[in-house]
Amino acid sequence: MMLAGKRGFTARSCGEFTDHANLAATARGKSAMELDDELCLCFHVTRRKVENYIRIERPRRVGQLAECYGAGSGCGWCRPFLQRLFDRAQQPPAAETPDDLPSAAEYAHSRSDYVRAGGGTPPPGATPIEP
Repeated sequence: MMLAGKRGFTARSCGEFTDHANLAATARGKSAMELDDELCLCFHVTRRKVENYIRIERPRRVGQLAECYGAGSGCGWCRPFLQRLFDRAQQPPAAETPDDLPSAAEYAHSRSDYVRAGGGTPPPGATPIEP
């Protein structure tokens, strides 16, 4: 399954929102997303589940992360963040990479903006968007 390209998703359209989420979190001094925070809000997949899936299953392509409880196959918001975790896992163990994921609150708020702007449609049962 290919993550980019579903429902008109483009790296640029989602990237604009993810850049906003990261900048807003940094400006407010918020901490990064915790391991037990949901990374895929459509299918309630935590960051811990994704990182463990990457470590244990060793996917060869980022699209294979959809096999981790459907992560990335809903509205599309989490795809750039899945890509970051995947890319980070491809680095040598000695390479230090910053944790650039926003806080859970900022992440959820930015996802709401993304969905309202027509970026994707969450499936039934997904974490609702903020009012």
